[in-house]
Amino acid sequence: MILRIAAAVIGVLCLLPSAAFAAGFDCAKASSAVEKLICSDSRLSKADEELSDLYSRALAGSGKKAEFKKEQMVWIRTERDRCRDKDCLAAEYKKRIEVLSGPSPIEEYYMRERFPNTGEEQEDDEEESGDKKPEGLYYHVCVKVHGNPSAPLVDFEIYFPDSGQSVTAELVRCKTAGEGTLEFTFMDNWGNKGKGRLDRSGEEATLNVEEVKAIEPGWGRNALRNYGEYELTRQKCGSGEE
Repeated sequence: MILRIAAAVIGVLCLLPSAAFAAGFDCAKASSAVEKLICSDSRLSKADEELSDLYSRALAGSGKKAEFKKEQMVWIRTERDRCRDKDCLAAEYKKRIEVLSGPSPIEEYYMRERFPNTGEEQEDDEEESGDKKPEGLYYHVCVKVHGNPSAPLVDFEIYFPDSGQSVTAELVRCKTAGEGTLEFTFMDNWGNKGKGRLDRSGEEATLNVEEVKAIEPGWGRNALRNYGEYELTRQKCGSGEE
């Protein structure tokens, strides 16, 4: 959805890109360069939809609606509309979503372990395959929960050192599925679509990430090997790294 200024009423119109992105508005009507950029990119469209939803909720609960509307329009004119590329827009949307979501992050979970098949087991595998595997490398998983507990957002990163690939998704809207459990759908940084589940209990958490729809064969599709289930503990991401 795209935030636009109505002629008579200062408000937010929720626009999405064309039907390929489940549009609720015909992006053929997009006029500005920024609107066209958002319409052309599924992630920016999703970010705009997320921001529109957060804005509507925040406006409904605001005791100073006129001031809140003015603040949003100032952000559109002076921050969002100054962008000339998708990276700039993505960064501005992320910052604004975090502002409207509340304290960020409120929870962090992390794990870091030595890459599988090291030592004797690695040597046996290398003899059988003829491939030399990395030694002394670590993979890590980071999860951050943002925003208000009633409407949480999740970031995650899963990194494997053998390929140097990370699978990431940022500011993904979650739904609560029982005490301590969050469920979400996402598009990762390679374009693969997936679903995830974060089960939290005390200082422990389990992240499960599954494929829903992979992109066409290529380097990004290889990143699906990072999907799976991981056991994490509540600590700052990056803890223990040298």
